[in-house]
Amino acid sequence: PSESRTDDKGPCQRVAKPSNGGFHELPGARVAGISSRPHGERAPRSMRVLAIETVGTTGSVAALDRGRLILERVLETPQRSAQSLAPAIAALLSDAAWRPTDVQLVAVASGPGSFTGLRIGVTTAKTFAYASGCEVIDVHTLQAIASRVGDDVKQLSVVLDAQRGELFVGQFARDA
Repeated sequence: PSESRTDDKGPCQRVAKPSNGGFHELPGARVAGISSRPHGERAPRSMRVLAIETVGTTGSVAALDRGRLILERVLETPQRSAQSLAPAIAALLSDAAWRPTDVQLVAVASGPGSFTGLRIGVTTAKTFAYASGCEVIDVHTLQAIASRVGDDVKQLSVVLDAQRGELFVGQFARDA
């Protein structure tokens, strides 16, 4: 299996690790990310979140409030560009009746996945957060998938198609 195309020396530096649903990644994995939240601290549930995913073959932007999905816009492959991401976010916020300053947290996918998509998503997230005064945190795609399994699962492997005949693989074990 191929390793993630991003690493700790990628486009952003890890400051803190977001919540991972009780799983930790086993050795050999790399994660790139950003966060202004102290290590281990979770975001409050009553927070308005703008989620950005641009590392997969199909991207998306979503609005969440109190941990519930309010709206989502799927971005087809040709739309996962820097040119179309900002208008998609503006339309999403308009449909949700949110102003940019209403967003309290931007959650951005940090891979593994398309390096170009990662750069576009992280740059957009950081720019939006800077302009609106909110926080930004990374979401590791494989950890996010692993966090959705039942409490009875103690170990698992998550596999994503990396294109070109390669796979992204993350092996996880539940925290004790």
